[in-house]
Amino acid sequence: MATNLVVNFLGNNKLSKTTAVVSRDLKSLGTTANKVGNGINRALGAVGLGLGLSVLTSKIKEASKAAIEDSKSQGQLALALKNTLGANSQVVASAEAFIANTQRSVAVLDDELRPALAQAVRATGSLREGQDLLNLALDVSAGTGKSLDAVIKAIARAQNGQLGSLQRLIPTIKKGSDFTAELKKQFAGAAQAAANADPYKRLDVLISELQEQIGKALIPYLQEVARYLSSAEGQKTLQNIVKEFVNITKAVGQVITFLVKNIELIKQ
Repeated sequence: MATNLVVNFLGNNKLSKTTAVVSRDLKSLGTTANKVGNGINRALGAVGLGLGLSVLTSKIKEASKAAIEDSKSQGQLALALKNTLGANSQVVASAEAFIANTQRSVAVLDDELRPALAQAVRATGSLREGQDLLNLALDVSAGTGKSLDAVIKAIARAQNGQLGSLQRLIPTIKKGSDFTAELKKQFAGAAQAAANADPYKRLDVLISELQEQIGKALIPYLQEVARYLSSAEGQKTLQNIVKEFVNITKAVGQVITFLVKNIELIKQ
């Protein structure tokens, strides 16, 4: 071992090494290593916390986004009902109750049901008839495997005398026939049967609904947090958090550098 050994460690402390004091310095190094180990544990704990916060933030973002999209969907249906029927708030609430019950019954997301109902109401000029038309479209969609959007559009056109789209979906529909009676005869109960046969789809719908409810509950608090973080005090807090993570990262880097440079001393 060299007569003089200079070790730079986390503060450029210079330790003169001689054969007589190696054991004492190694003991000191052991104490330092324990402290370093504790520091690493704290650093890793902070990293774990950071990862946990990242996952939590992602889930909160997903829930909030779902709630916002649901709110937009509700607004679009309400506007369609007001423009088509001159609907008041009670009629809109009634339509939303129908959507909620239908979603749970046939395991189709409300974000699909609302635009379909709006389309059906425009085709019939009535909320009640529009609901009946949507129920029929749900059965046809489940029975044929075609999307609800494609089916409701085809039925809406047929309602106004344009059978072409519906005949392409259901070739058995003949011109001049009562297409609604024919569709009911072929597909009645298909949507309910499909939902009952697929519990996972029903579970997905329920989880999506729960996510929307959580998002709606969180939005006011997220707005409050956003306002705080935008304030001078919030910005200062964020800067302090960043500084702490930078300090932890530097400390871990210095520890690793020391261990690499002095691996031979540690082995002895």
